[in-house]
Amino acid sequence: MKDMLLEGAQSSRIGVPGIIKGISGGEMKRLAFASKMLSNPPLLFCDEPTTGLDSHMAEVVVKRLESLSIERGKTILCTINQPSSEVFELFHKVVFLAQGRVAFHGTPDEAVTFFAKCGYVIPDHTNPADHCIDTLAVWPDNAEECKRKANEICDDFLVSPLSQRIQVQIAAAEQKRTLKPHLGPHFLRLVSGLFLRYAKDNIRNKSVMRAKFVQKAFMALFLGSLYFQTEPDQDGVSNLKGILFFFCSELTYPTIYGIQTYMPGEFALLVREYHDGSYPVLAYYIAKGPYLCRMLCLAIILWKKFRLVIQFFGEPVISFQADIKSRKRMLGGQISVVRQCKRRRDPKYPWHYKMGYASQYEVDNTDFDSVLRFR
Repeated sequence: MKDMLLEGAQSSRIGVPGIIKGISGGEMKRLAFASKMLSNPPLLFCDEPTTGLDSHMAEVVVKRLESLSIERGKTILCTINQPSSEVFELFHKVVFLAQGRVAFHGTPDEAVTFFAKCGYVIPDHTNPADHCIDTLAVWPDNAEECKRKANEICDDFLVSPLSQRIQVQIAAAEQKRTLKPHLGPHFLRLVSGLFLRYAKDNIRNKSVMRAKFVQKAFMALFLGSLYFQTEPDQDGVSNLKGILFFFCSELTYPTIYGIQTYMPGEFALLVREYHDGSYPVLAYYIAKGPYLCRMLCLAIILWKKFRLVIQFFGEPVISFQADIKSRKRMLGGQISVVRQCKRRRDPKYPWHYKMGYASQYEVDNTDFDSVLRFR
């Protein structure tokens, strides 16, 4: 952040150009370079880093690249269109291509001297980069003459001392050397960084937080109004079972289905950063572990917790309705047993229906334990 002069925008949103307001175009370019530098690459390719920027911001971006090359020893290759004279002078070496051949390779000052020796002197008050490009360009009205001129410049460069110097440098670079392996950041540091980035993204995404709050508040008011002042009788118990089912579904289903919308949205970012060597896939999933585990725990624990309520068929659900007028104790109450019975009549319990789903059984206090032992 400090190398790319982004300390003033470290708390700002990136945004989407034309949709969501965020950082400026120059800051976005520098942020792209900063994200690539996280993996500390020795060689950095930049495809038109100044495209879409004004002359001042283009100069700022190129100066940042120059500082990275000098201070950190990085080799940076750039393709650039229509650079200003100030930006052109910032590059250590420039390469001009024409007709698939190298027309020049050297410093910007050597380019001015070389084209002057070839008979193409740069006029006064003219951008050297524009003059060299115009000299090598092929104009449709005079294509053959332009191609001949470009080939002559390429031939002159092949026999020049500049080309011979490059051949010597290439031969010296072909010597065998042993390079130290680059291990990169520690695995735990990657996980902690990804986790903090995910947490900050959730906190700063205020629109999603507001949407979740409105959704939960609406569901709470809606369900609360439906079951407001429910009577404590047998019908009220059935209604309470219904609202418990809605509570379980409201907490569980959005949590389960959230992963289906969340993960595909970040898949493109994961693939790009993985191929850039920023972090391994395992670090990404471990950093997302608290979120994924939360969804898994809610999907299992909440379902198990209210299983006796929300299952329509299966294990029995026992509710008690106290008859206050006739009995003063719960043990003398009326017990309603809701269960799924087998398709055959059970001679041991003659009060079951053949396809029995519900039955009521009046018991005394001494028979209370036998009812609780129903299968």
